[in-house]
Parts: sequence; C-alpha cells; structure tokens
Amino acid sequence: MRLKLGKLNLGDGDTLDLDHYLSEDYDDISVASEEIPPVLEWLNDRLQQVYESKLDAKNKLKRAEAQAYFDLKRGDFKDTYPGSMTEKSLEHAVQLSKKVQQAQNDYVLYSGWVNRLRGLQGSFSSKLDLIRSTESTRRRLFTGKDPDEHDEEED
Repeated sequence: MRLKLGKLNLGDGDTLDLDHYLSEDYDDISVASEEIPPVLEWLNDRLQQVYESKLDAKNKLKRAEAQAYFDLKRGDFKDTYPGSMTEKSLEHAVQLSKKVQQAQNDYVLYSGWVNRLRGLQGSFSSKLDLIRSTESTRRRLFTGKDPDEHDEEED
C-alpha cells in the first residue's frame, strides 16, 4: 500500500508534489540528482522565510502581551473583570486578550511550518541518500567492484 502524500502548498502560489518526489522509484540517479537538489533548495528558501515569519510572530506576541498588560493596568481590568487586580490576575487577563490570542495562533502556525519544513528537508535528504546507495549497490553488482575502488591503471 502506498500512502497519498498530496501536495504541499505554502499559500504563495508554489506547490510541491510530495507524491511525485518521495514516492517516485528513481531507477536512474541522474534524474534524481536533477530533481531532488532543487527541491531541497526550495525547501531551504521556504524554511528561511517561514522561520523569519516565526520570529516576527514571536515579537508581535510579546508586543501584544505588553499592550494588553498596560491597557488592563490603565483601567480595562476593572471595567472587564470582577475582583481585585493582582499581578496573577493581570497575567491571566492578558492571555484572554483577543489580540494576544491571535498573536499566539500566528506564532503556533509558523512554529508548525518550521517543524514541517525541517522534517521535509530530512525526508528529501534521506531519499537522495537512499537513491545514491541503491545506485552504488547496482554498480557493485553489475561490475563486481566497489565503486569507491580505483583501478590500478586509472591511478
């Protein structure tokens, strides 16, 4: 049974057909060596973009928490929540802010994409390593020699 991996879409118009690349039986290493390295570079580029967005989202989350804290301190707390305002109650109230919740959601989203893209980098690197290993084994079986060994005449 072969799993359907689908396509990866980062929302920027580019899609990556995971089924094609990760499920393809590359019988010829030249095809794999033409296709997979550019995909790895595409993933590197996307990872950089998403990682930068993750860092930006983290900064926005900190700013949203700070803004919510000071808004609550200025009077929003007593207008919204019962009981006395303590540092602990302020801490909880900050987390209930819609802007803080949205910033947290954005940070979680980018964190998930960073993990996904890092995992895909590993999958594609492993795929290329397996293809190279298979090609090396084929050559050894076909020629009867280890591909890393050199003929005396070649040296």
